[in-house]
Amino acid sequence: MKELYFDFNDINHNIYGNTGLKAEYDDNYSISGSFTAKSAGVAYKLNASVFHNNIEQLITLAAVSGATNEYTYVNIGRFITQGAQLSGDVAYRAVAMSAGVAVNGAYNQLYEKDQAPKFSYSPEARASATLNISRYAANIAVFYKYTGSVMAYITDNNQPRQVMTGSYHTADITASRRFCGKRINLSGGCKNLFNVTTIPSFQSGSGHTGGSGGAAIGAGRYFFLKLELNVYQK
Repeated sequence: MKELYFDFNDINHNIYGNTGLKAEYDDNYSISGSFTAKSAGVAYKLNASVFHNNIEQLITLAAVSGATNEYTYVNIGRFITQGAQLSGDVAYRAVAMSAGVAVNGAYNQLYEKDQAPKFSYSPEARASATLNISRYAANIAVFYKYTGSVMAYITDNNQPRQVMTGSYHTADITASRRFCGKRINLSGGCKNLFNVTTIPSFQSGSGHTGGSGGAAIGAGRYFFLKLELNVYQK
């Protein structure tokens, strides 16, 4: 209902429904496994998975060519995604660390008309670390993520066309401490440490370019301070 009829307009969004959409349907397959172990007080965990999705009449959000920050929904026919993920976690006393990588590939029939690759693969990587200082009921956490180029779409003369966004890095850092028997929690930190606000986008995935622009992905770097009070505790 939202994709067919709903218009969403505010200072950050300009999205219009499309009553000409067809319903989408899909088949999904995935295999995953995990391994855990503990040695000399160190806990390990390893996760791996692969997936394959076959989607017919995929509905996706596309930028309207020639318009400023205007989007609508379009069908792009058959769409296949596949990929693999690998992640690991290590914990020792007050320190916990996690890291992972993933590769996601996407295919659609637009390559026949737009000379785009059959599959466009996008890498991702993430890492995090947490230090728990139990003596002071405090902890510090750092998070990092790399997002590679991702397939996107624009509409050109009412026809969807495949493009690629740019890659970018993000990071957050947070510290918190509890007081008064854990009734009060004070936390603060920095979000979007690298101050990423826009990324290059609308670069054609084919041998020719179809214009360029920028896609907004965040409000930029900001600092925060939060105070929480638990008024009831058993």
